[in-house]
Amino acid sequence: MDLRKGLLGVADRIEGLASRLPEPIRRPLLAEFRPLKELFLVRRAPRLLLVGAGADEVERLVRLVAGDPLALGAWEDRPGWLLLRGKAESEEGIGLLPVGIDQPGLVREALGNGRPDAVLVLSTHEQLVGVLEAVARFLADPAQDAVPVERCHVVVADRPVSGLSGESMLQAQTVLRHSVAKVVLWGSEVFERSTVEFAEKLCDGLPAECRLAFVRAADVPAARRRLARSVVRSITAVSAAIGAQPIPLADLPVLASLQALMVAAVMDISGRRADLKSGSEFLASTGMNIGVAYALREGARAVVKVVPGFGNAISGGVAAAGTYAIGRAAIAYFIDGAAIGNARSIFRFGRRPKPGHAALPGPDVSDRDPL
Repeated sequence: MDLRKGLLGVADRIEGLASRLPEPIRRPLLAEFRPLKELFLVRRAPRLLLVGAGADEVERLVRLVAGDPLALGAWEDRPGWLLLRGKAESEEGIGLLPVGIDQPGLVREALGNGRPDAVLVLSTHEQLVGVLEAVARFLADPAQDAVPVERCHVVVADRPVSGLSGESMLQAQTVLRHSVAKVVLWGSEVFERSTVEFAEKLCDGLPAECRLAFVRAADVPAARRRLARSVVRSITAVSAAIGAQPIPLADLPVLASLQALMVAAVMDISGRRADLKSGSEFLASTGMNIGVAYALREGARAVVKVVPGFGNAISGGVAAAGTYAIGRAAIAYFIDGAAIGNARSIFRFGRRPKPGHAALPGPDVSDRDPL
């Protein structure tokens, strides 16, 4: 079963289970799970508007996001847009609209298919206000209820960030106040030693449905790891809520499917082919199965049954701890490239084996070729 079908199946189970939970638990559980559905079900290419004072600045922005401009191709059915594809033709890629401040006609035509998800601006300090005013005009919409773009990343090419005053940020926020929700200011060092941080912050500000396409096409390991950790945290929170329900055994199939889905999601973020079967194989390779989960959770309930009400809370904590440990092990194996023995040690003991100590033995999981 592929990841999208698996997610739909797990979502149906969780929503059915949530209907039996108290309202204070049901609402945050579904709110935590909803972004995961957007991330993996409604996935699409992000649309990035790149604006420079001139051709040189535009090219530098393209290189900052895409690396080699030759990797870009025309985006079908989107005039003016370029597409940075991932390693496989089936991947959504990243849409780029690189323009100078003297191309308002091109921008209006290109944005006819939808507003950008983020704006990237490159300017010298002297030209900053003029370039930002052009961006504000680009984003102006005759419809007064147009939703502002979530993030605008402004790179000042001729000054380090330490040399930028609060006045520069105030100018940027003032000029873009009707067009952009948040402005992020960067200095010249972004082209030298801050590219990873830039990619991470750019990804964080994108809508949930296009973050996966970004991290896969941009191929920035740190951004992949950051996104994978956010998925693990969300699924851990959902597991805690499900595990705390007082009906024995009823939640175990849901938890098992949820944990397999989490592993498959981490695989997908890493660039591998992902499905629930592969996720289940990884769980088995770490020594995690439904029998172990049931023994841990019901044992915890038995220990604290002398205090009414605490058994369910402890059971939820055990479910969350197990899910989080599995997530950490999956990130170590699929994102960081750790050996399966090291991943197993992380799952069982919460850390990699110390130097000089052997990793836990066991069967390896199939290492499928990246997409």
